[in-house]
Amino acid sequence: MGDIIRTMKIGREVLFLIGFCPMLFAQDFATITGQVTDPSGSAIAGAKVRAVQRSTNQATEATTNQDGYYTLTYLKPDAYNVEATASGFEKVLKENVTLLVAEKRDLPFQLKVGDVRTEVRVTAEAPEVQSSDASGGLNFDSLQASQFPMNGRQVYMLMDLAPGVQFTQEQFGATGYSGTRAWDTSNAFVMSGGVQGTNSFSLNGAPISLTGTWQVAPNAEAIQEFKVMTNTYDATVGRTGGGSVNTILKSGSNQFHGSAYDYLRNAVLDANFTQNNQVGSPIGKHIANNFGGTIGGPIRRDKDFIFFSYDGYREILPFPQVAEVPPLDLRTGQAFTQYGYQIYDPLTVRACVASDGTSCTSSYGGYIRAPFPGNVIPQSRISPIAEKVLSYFPTPNLPGLQQNFVFSANSGRYRTDQPIGKWDHIMSNSDRISVTFTFQHGHEYRDSTGIPGAAAGGDIYHQRTDQNYIASYTHIINPSTLFDIHASFARYTDYSPRQDTTSGVTASSLGMTSFINAPTVKGNYPPEFYFGSTFTYLFGNGNNSNLFNWESDNQWDIAPSFTLTRGTHTIKTGADLNYAAIGIGNTGMASGEFTFTRAASQTPAFSTGIRVSIAPGRTMGCIFRTTGKSHTT
Repeated sequence: MGDIIRTMKIGREVLFLIGFCPMLFAQDFATITGQVTDPSGSAIAGAKVRAVQRSTNQATEATTNQDGYYTLTYLKPDAYNVEATASGFEKVLKENVTLLVAEKRDLPFQLKVGDVRTEVRVTAEAPEVQSSDASGGLNFDSLQASQFPMNGRQVYMLMDLAPGVQFTQEQFGATGYSGTRAWDTSNAFVMSGGVQGTNSFSLNGAPISLTGTWQVAPNAEAIQEFKVMTNTYDATVGRTGGGSVNTILKSGSNQFHGSAYDYLRNAVLDANFTQNNQVGSPIGKHIANNFGGTIGGPIRRDKDFIFFSYDGYREILPFPQVAEVPPLDLRTGQAFTQYGYQIYDPLTVRACVASDGTSCTSSYGGYIRAPFPGNVIPQSRISPIAEKVLSYFPTPNLPGLQQNFVFSANSGRYRTDQPIGKWDHIMSNSDRISVTFTFQHGHEYRDSTGIPGAAAGGDIYHQRTDQNYIASYTHIINPSTLFDIHASFARYTDYSPRQDTTSGVTASSLGMTSFINAPTVKGNYPPEFYFGSTFTYLFGNGNNSNLFNWESDNQWDIAPSFTLTRGTHTIKTGADLNYAAIGIGNTGMASGEFTFTRAASQTPAFSTGIRVSIAPGRTMGCIFRTTGKSHTT
């Protein structure tokens, strides 16, 4: 990437919403709210409600107001024991209350008159209509995320199961979307009729998307749960034109727990490709291996907890590709007659005369060329540079001039490594801190042209790196007031050479010793050779493609907030400040591009003359003389 001169596009985004609506940042915690009453239905003021997280023994407390209402906020998604006590009433304990990400649970208590030392345990209740939360969507817990069948174990592919969500990607493979691995990122989701590419993604409450595409997909074993919110969500969800996906990672607990896994797939049950069958080739090698593990537990019981995970992915898979290449005899300049093409000498241009007929002046623009004697190009007129370039075309393995080569040995290669770490510290029942770190680096090799070897083009040694640093602090000021602050930094870098810059082939090695490279790169890389629709391009990924694509998305986010309980209302107020910087260092055609057409080898000498049918033979004539129609740098 040091070869690229980078440009920078900066975006600043500061979002405020102060008043009775929550802040514009993703909510990764859950909330319990409800009313405590006596048997007659009258409110009990001053009752104590206490929720204890079963895995860590962390307790969160609240006191009911004069109307008997309480609110317990910023609870991590997990299982809780919730109890309510009041003087002169029996204690009521509701066990194993499971909270989901971003859930608002209405949990009322009715206390009976009696001795406070008497405890009433409630272990099961009929499902209640959740009147405190009208958000639509679907939750996926850790069991679903890790056990549902997923090709490539990309957890966000489960989004397609949520009502109102549609995955719109249709083309896959060497020339399409690379697949559904953890490596892959995508904005091809439409939620509730929103605009594609405008959804938001968050991890532990911190943004991990900037332009509608998730930048990292945590491995399935590290996820506690994630929620796909498609409609009627509140203002805790912002910067989205469709829906929002909020993912929560697992945490350590008072008991050490871990897992290890290794998923292996091969080609034993795979069907062969049509392209391979056409040339009698067997199916290529396909081995996908996804492996890793997790471990979490206490550093100090009831105080400090850690969680780590690692996920590795390795895959090689067949990508047979069809290309158009010139036949061997056509490359000699001697076989044009055999293929039915008449080649004209571009150095013989003259004005039309009466004996040329009226078509010369009416259709040919007033100028005409003479054919090469014998319809062959003399060896003295053939450029050694052209011969060198043509040598990078493979030998056809099918007849004809179009779709005459199947690169059955073409394969895609993927590698991804993803470590994740998390630390939770309980300072007291009123204060807690959480820190999360994620990192992912991966690369792919995907030849999308069907040209083997050094002249291949596509996602050649494409690399992606993502890192996230997330911290949060929660403080209970008093039973009716809570303060929370989230801060995060995320960086996502995508680097994609469009030709094999490690092959050792240079413009000089092609014979172009005086070739000039643009100052946006360092290196004597060969230019791209483009043959229109006649033959497959060499040393590039298509007409007008960049030599390198490079982009780095950075965002800093800080979100302070207050939660207040006033009467029957829970009020949230705060701000979300997000600073985004996008650096783009695409080089353009830094080594230039040569475009060849048949214009210089056809009968009319007028470059915009009749060009209706494809004429590979005449294009070959232009290549031999290296009189490309255009050369762009």
